[in-house]
Amino acid sequence: MQPTAAASLNPIDAAGLSLVQALSGRSEIFDWALRFLLTVDLAKLGVPVLCAVYAWLSRKPGEAPADRSRRVIGSFAGVVLTIAFGRFIQDSMPPRDRPRLTLPPDLFPQSVALPTLGEWSSFPSDHAVLAAALATAAWALDRRIGLVAALWAALVVCFPRLYFGFHYLTDLLAGAALGVALTRLIMALPWPQASIRLHERLRRHAPVALSLAVFLVAYEFITLFATTRRVLGAVKDVMHALG
Repeated sequence: MQPTAAASLNPIDAAGLSLVQALSGRSEIFDWALRFLLTVDLAKLGVPVLCAVYAWLSRKPGEAPADRSRRVIGSFAGVVLTIAFGRFIQDSMPPRDRPRLTLPPDLFPQSVALPTLGEWSSFPSDHAVLAAALATAAWALDRRIGLVAALWAALVVCFPRLYFGFHYLTDLLAGAALGVALTRLIMALPWPQASIRLHERLRRHAPVALSLAVFLVAYEFITLFATTRRVLGAVKDVMHALG
């Protein structure tokens, strides 16, 4: 790493960039694989999302129906509210530029056809927030499934974003910590009995509709709410035009 670049970073981010420099350019196949994982949504977030969906549609051995509904509602709401809070932090705090846009470009591997980064703040990483929240939801059902989701989140979701300069290491660590802590906190809340009864009623009388709704939201997770953002943007434009 260049001395001037290292001097401008805190020790954690400097260590992250040192790791990138140690691995960068050693293998074209390795770089290609990380570009693929970075740019293909299904490859990037598909596994954590599927782990969480499995947790929401499955039942622990011996788990009472009310306990299952409480776990599902809490973890599902935890993921949704956590990613919303992560976005709130991004929008509320002073923006942090992406490392690839501010540090010398030769610090990172060459990348092509990557999305524009300048519009969103780098801190915290919303991908890390979401992947960690999904892993926490999966962990609530089965620790082995949660571990698979957590490892995928770290190695497949987060590391390529560090490697290509989309995020500093502190962006990713803060996002992951927020995803785990806030999801766990929301899961521990005393959910109203009405919501538990509603989930049990839907599970008994409309299981197909419930499953389809879960998969629809799962698709939005995989695309990081791309469709939702487009719809909200269109509604905002219409409201502005009418106003």
